[in-house]
Amino acid sequence: MNILVVEDDAVSRKVMTYFVNKYGDCQTAEDGEKAVELYKHAWEQGQPYNLICMDIKLPGMDGYDTIEKIREYEAKQNIPEF
Repeated sequence: MNILVVEDDAVSRKVMTYFVNKYGDCQTAEDGEKAVELYKHAWEQGQPYNLICMDIKLPGMDGYDTIEKIREYEAKQNIPEF
């Protein structure tokens, strides 16, 4: 399972990673821009994320806007909704 943890607080990011790491490969992002970048890269590599743990209050692009950008990318790539 591929997992993405998006959390701006370093301690919270580390704790979340600790808990989900036992379920699969975990990557982290500290902001929405990095999360979108990692999401696109994962699809391009043929290894999409099975789980995204998203903080809502992020610097710059918040969690809601990040998900909106991810959904826009999915629509452009004809990636089906699950």
